[in-house]
Amino acid sequence: MPEADLRDCFHRSLSFGLYDRSSSEDTERPEANANVDELSRTPPGELVGVARCVTDHTTVAYLTDVYIWPTHQGRGLGKWLIACVQEVLVSMPYLRRSMLLTSDWERSVPFYQKMMGMELMGHKTRQAAEGGPAIMQWKGPMFPEGV
Repeated sequence: MPEADLRDCFHRSLSFGLYDRSSSEDTERPEANANVDELSRTPPGELVGVARCVTDHTTVAYLTDVYIWPTHQGRGLGKWLIACVQEVLVSMPYLRRSMLLTSDWERSVPFYQKMMGMELMGHKTRQAAEGGPAIMQWKGPMFPEGV
């Protein structure tokens, strides 16, 4: 994908960036009330992880593009990044559901069950899905009872 299209994709989504501040010349923390546009122009270090939610910012969110650079894996950063994503999703008072797809049944399904309270939808086992993706959801605070 061309860089401009990728950049557009992230700008139109609820995006999370994980930065290695040790590689930054400017190690001062940005002010809590810093302008979002200003922060996006001056990243606080080297980008080492991302997560993106396609969402209407009110009722539904689809989690996609979760990556931690290989050089930074195994440090708990993925858990922390997903905990941050879930914190934002839980704060959406009218969210009905968040969803994701994964083909990594062994690692990702238990990970998202534990970290986000996600449940499998449809096929409950890899054998039932015949090697297809796991479809997972978390029912938000506005999910109708009994559905």
